[in-house]
Amino acid sequence: MKKFAKGCAVFIGILFILFVIVVIISINSSGPTPAPKPALAPAIFSVNQNVELGKARWILLSAVEKGSILKSSESKNPMFTEDKNTTGKFIEVTIEIENIGNETETFIADPVLVDSKEREYIN
Repeated sequence: MKKFAKGCAVFIGILFILFVIVVIISINSSGPTPAPKPALAPAIFSVNQNVELGKARWILLSAVEKGSILKSSESKNPMFTEDKNTTGKFIEVTIEIENIGNETETFIADPVLVDSKEREYIN
């Protein structure tokens, strides 16, 4: 069970990093084209750890295992969705983003999470 929990923590950390990278790219794409930057190395972050990237502070508030079935009755829009099943596990990830810059920023991109097997999960 400890290996499973550690594996989930690593998986969630990787998803968080990929999510952060996608957001940074989308925020930076709105202005002039910057000089190329070296690729970011993957990192693992802990729950409630502050991560400052550019003008934003990110915090992974929670990662909760939701089992292998997501019930439509628990959805934000239960009338428009059906139960979802998987052979794996659904993980609910809650992230807080705080603007620490001096200017108003807008976050409009839907995040794309990518797991360790290169599978994409889109909101």
